[in-house]
Amino acid sequence: MRDKGFTLLEVIVATAILGMAILAIIQAFSLGLQGLSIDKEYETAISYAVLVTETLFLNLPEEGLRKSEHGYRWRWKVEDIETIEKNGQKTTLGKDRQPEQCLRPFFCEVLWNSASKKRSLQIKSLGCFPNS
Repeated sequence: MRDKGFTLLEVIVATAILGMAILAIIQAFSLGLQGLSIDKEYETAISYAVLVTETLFLNLPEEGLRKSEHGYRWRWKVEDIETIEKNGQKTTLGKDRQPEQCLRPFFCEVLWNSASKKRSLQIKSLGCFPNS
């Protein structure tokens, strides 16, 4: 006759399976939190890049490097006038136009360290800048 209940072996196997399931759930949460942290860092970097691109239109120097107290560095540069080709037509940006109509390429790069990794974010665009 067998008594009702579980054997010691069944209890050990069930505990091991439950432990592995709990460990997998904890690892999933850990990865999710790590992803949120990285997302927050990129959001901060985007905020700095937007700040620089908005401030460039308010007479910032054409090239520069700044640092924040939170470990972020950002640099920007308004590039020289260039010719681009779009739909088979060449357009010279800014060369023969009035300063208020002068389109010039610029870029902004934000750099920071995250968990011993160097990360960066770059934004490239066109803006209306006077000829230098």
